[in-house]
Amino acid sequence: MKKFIAFSLFFFALGNAELQIRDYYGEVKPIRVCLDSFNDPAFYYLDVDGDGKKDTLKIYFEQVGYWLACLDHGEKVDIVGCDIEADENILEFASAYIISPQKPVLIVKLSRGTSEDYGIYVVDLVRTVRGLRADFLLNENAGWVNSPTTIVRPNLIEYRHFRGWVTERFIWDGEKFIHQIPED
Repeated sequence: MKKFIAFSLFFFALGNAELQIRDYYGEVKPIRVCLDSFNDPAFYYLDVDGDGKKDTLKIYFEQVGYWLACLDHGEKVDIVGCDIEADENILEFASAYIISPQKPVLIVKLSRGTSEDYGIYVVDLVRTVRGLRADFLLNENAGWVNSPTTIVRPNLIEYRHFRGWVTERFIWDGEKFIHQIPED
């Protein structure tokens, strides 16, 4: 009975996905991980560079925080890190076609609990002559409260207040995401 209660409380804390993604091809289900729940590295497999092969994403603990890295063809690129001073660190990520129907990007959201966001990141993983490189198309550190839902659509990212109104908006201009102040 105690195991069932602990298991239920763990999933209650995770709640529903805060990152809601629809790309050019339909709904995308993000992977959601509570970083405080494990100590060993975890591996996930997604095509994040558009070559049709699944790449390895690794979540691991190093020194003072958790890291998300991409391992591809013997190379490692750290994408985003999160310190461990805060409780209930939640990492959500997905590979989605939001800036082009030909190539996916990696969308990463870090948050604490259900209301305080650390940031949203859109990363284009590019293979060059020198190796794998992570180009940040959006590297937005957040800190606002009461914006639990992030809506991602082709060429658009919005933070929504728990009552539904838009608190932050980012629009793709062909090269990068531009911050746009929402109108009432």
